[in-house]
Amino acid sequence: VACTGTPIFFFFIFPFQPTSLFWDFHGFQTPNVTINNPATINDSTYLIGTKRVWRYKLPTMYTYSPSNTSPGYPITITAGTTDAEGCGNSFVRDFDLAVYDPPTSSFQWTSTGCVTDSVRFNDNTSYLAGTYSYKWYWNFGDGTIDSVRNPVHLYANPGTYIVKFAMVSNVGCLSDTASRTIVISPKPLASISGNNSVCLNATSPNISFSTSNSTAPYTFSYNINGGPTLTATSATSNTVNVPVPTTATGTFTYNLLNITGNTCSNAQSGNAAVIV
Repeated sequence: VACTGTPIFFFFIFPFQPTSLFWDFHGFQTPNVTINNPATINDSTYLIGTKRVWRYKLPTMYTYSPSNTSPGYPITITAGTTDAEGCGNSFVRDFDLAVYDPPTSSFQWTSTGCVTDSVRFNDNTSYLAGTYSYKWYWNFGDGTIDSVRNPVHLYANPGTYIVKFAMVSNVGCLSDTASRTIVISPKPLASISGNNSVCLNATSPNISFSTSNSTAPYTFSYNINGGPTLTATSATSNTVNVPVPTTATGTFTYNLLNITGNTCSNAQSGNAAVIV
């Protein structure tokens, strides 16, 4: 098995020591190779069980393109031998080299976008029939890496990060590197203001909810004198004004409970009171 555009070495393992070797590439590589003294390319010998074998490796690297997985590129190896293992004067072996295109890496993620929440990354690569991912390489852009297929990562700080992903398929092909930008938002902070004293039926004063470290739209949650939770939303501004009715006397305390912005939610506290 090989990958398009990736140089490879050819080697062959014999249970005997051939007297000559001939590699026929059937026109897909030139020239064919004749080795009259195979000992010059014998790079190792070892035992498989109790049987000794010898490995012979061509010194030149070869590159195949385009892909061809069925039937593959034909190669014939003829080994001269006087050994009984070689069955006489020669040993001939035909095989097809399957050549695959490297996968084009792709990934996606799910996240609230908030610094307090983990990001779930997913390998979204499309694989050729018979292939699948085998090894994975993630760089999250914050100095940390991972090597699982679908990692979960928590960013320590808000910011903009370039995430990179590559993988190796089960046939040994290294993909390209996919890069995408992810934005991690800070927890929004809120404040409340508007303490005031007014006369009955006067012009309504405002209670103001504000934030300065996030991006609109914002939703502020609050209650009045501990009553049911109400909300005030701003689509573009970092401040929302809520008019206070002056049609009844009393002290009306507006209690800030929470702010949601940039998909991040953060419990907050504070209050402002209007006396009518």
